[in-house]
Amino acid sequence: MTEMFVQLKLGDQRYKSKTLCKSANPQWQEQFDFHYFSDRMGILDIEVWGKDNKKHEERLGTCKVDISALPLKQANCLELPLDSCLGALLMLVTLTPCAGVSVSDLCVCPFADPSERKQITQRYCLQNSLKDVKDVGILQVKVLKAADLLAADFSGKSDPFCLLELGNDRLQTHTVYKNLNPEWNKVFTFPIKDIHDVLEVTVFDEDGDKPPDFLGKVAIPLLSIRDGQPNCYVLKNKDLEQAFKGVIYLEMDLIYNPVKASIRTFTPREKRFVEDSRKLSKKILSRDVDRVKRITMAIWNTMQFLKSCFQWESTLRSTIAFAESEKKGLIERIYMVQDIVSTVQNILEEIASFGERIKNTFNWTVPFLSSLACLILAAATIILYFVPLRYIILIWGINKFTKKLRNPYSIDNNELLDFLSRVPSDVQKVQYAELKLCSSHSPLRKKRSAL
Repeated sequence: MTEMFVQLKLGDQRYKSKTLCKSANPQWQEQFDFHYFSDRMGILDIEVWGKDNKKHEERLGTCKVDISALPLKQANCLELPLDSCLGALLMLVTLTPCAGVSVSDLCVCPFADPSERKQITQRYCLQNSLKDVKDVGILQVKVLKAADLLAADFSGKSDPFCLLELGNDRLQTHTVYKNLNPEWNKVFTFPIKDIHDVLEVTVFDEDGDKPPDFLGKVAIPLLSIRDGQPNCYVLKNKDLEQAFKGVIYLEMDLIYNPVKASIRTFTPREKRFVEDSRKLSKKILSRDVDRVKRITMAIWNTMQFLKSCFQWESTLRSTIAFAESEKKGLIERIYMVQDIVSTVQNILEEIASFGERIKNTFNWTVPFLSSLACLILAAATIILYFVPLRYIILIWGINKFTKKLRNPYSIDNNELLDFLSRVPSDVQKVQYAELKLCSSHSPLRKKRSAL
């Protein structure tokens, strides 16, 4: 075995750690957030897996944690022996009470009660900015109705229901049978842990025991929400790049603390539950190549402009290197090609996204983030005016080098990269853009075969 990773499962919630090269004492140093309900079974299943160069996976050991037996509001350091193999897994498990998600009818809307709304507003006022920093805010979503949906059944009707996802929180409406213009009139409440999360609303057609059919989707960044205003959103396709058939009517209210939201911006984003591995796509690969090309050309042109200002000349140098691998068997070649193409696709996307996020920070794509960056730069300027740079570097170095000494289980992070991870890339800008409603409810008619 050359690589190792850990899988964690609590009910339907699953996480997978990063993959490390096998060693006697691997250290993952990752944090995962689960939703635990005290009235349900609280057994956390943990599996340690190994993987070789041929992508063959083997379970090396397992262990379990009874969440219900752990005390609240304290870090529990657990050393868990692994079954069927030598060694143990060291974990920190902390149970923190939090406000959960909820579903209700319009008649019992939480924000409609003035006294309850006042209490919630007081909870997230500036005076409470340093209380429970992880509790950033609360979101209320009214799912009113949809119109002119795609007919998914042979009868010319659909059985639509609506799924709402915010981070790792998932809630859904009831199903309205045999209807292309369903009315749900449900109210959903979500706790906000990161103001830069995106609310995804997907409409499906219930299909008995079979997987539900896709009927449309919208993605709404929390910072773009217009409080208390009913909005009509044109449904998009699965890639969120083109209009689909039908519209959905939503009304949203967002209350949050800007100080807590700013502090959260410089910490690592919450990891999503384990999803299917991303498939190779010629379209995505070609798009990422074009994105990298645009970013590279912009950087190159800027460098050439600066150089020409001083030297009055420009030179273009390019080096192309190609290494042909040694001859291997057919199966190994297939794995090798898949790994190379997948790696290239992921690297290209990371490079393109990184460049686009920097660009979008400076062009005020998200005013909250750009304002925060300006505020940080202004504060840094003032501090540098009064405090010598060498003292700042000394303090920063001492903090970094003693971090593990002060907290051996601390997770390393880069505040700048955490900030940039909140800035949308150009692809995400397209996905989050709200489409204009045409005269017809159906901006684009698609056949069922297009699904």
